[in-house]
Amino acid sequence: MTNDQQTQIESAAFRGLMQHLQQRSDVQNIDLMNLAGFCRNCLAKWYSAAAKNQGLEMDYASTQKIIYGMEVGEFVLRWIHFLAGITWIGVLYYFNFIQTPFFGTELGGSSKSAMTRGLVPNALWWFRWGAMFTFLSGWTIVLLKLGHGTGLDSGYMTRILTGGLMGTLMWYNVWWVIWPAQQIVIANANNVADGKEANPAAAGAGGKAGMASRTNTLFSIPMLFF
Repeated sequence: MTNDQQTQIESAAFRGLMQHLQQRSDVQNIDLMNLAGFCRNCLAKWYSAAAKNQGLEMDYASTQKIIYGMEVGEFVLRWIHFLAGITWIGVLYYFNFIQTPFFGTELGGSSKSAMTRGLVPNALWWFRWGAMFTFLSGWTIVLLKLGHGTGLDSGYMTRILTGGLMGTLMWYNVWWVIWPAQQIVIANANNVADGKEANPAAAGAGGKAGMASRTNTLFSIPMLFF
């Protein structure tokens, strides 16, 4: 095998690796780093360094576009989706696994009113807008993929649409079930603290929000596989 043949074979193998990683977008960089010690960003850096050795100036953003097979804008959009999703689900788990059990304790019960009036509204702000940005960025990515020719019958679209449908149900629960119900609970806590009469509907609203929140927690586990 000549040097030229070896170079052509290695180039073809590298292109095959890039194509494979572009198609397997379900495999995250953190998975590659943990299992193989490299990721797509590493390939982009190596690509840039190899180009520099050949006298070509290619910045990191340009080589990322080549490795990821997407525009920089789409790459940023994906990170917005991931960051918003982490924020959303993180606060969801806080509500279900930390705050709710704490409210059931003696100490939590005595501080529940103050926390409902102070902490909970702030947490709900991050919660609902994390859900909104996850929802909007996720479906924008789907539309971009469809616009670039990814078929609905592809394995990628099957996975992403399955996760997207679960995420959409969770988003609906946040904005149209949990948030309206929590507004009643918060308003009632403020009224009681001001010496006004309690709202009888607050208890039912709290239970409704809790049920929707637990449903979202249940959906969040399988959704991460898609």
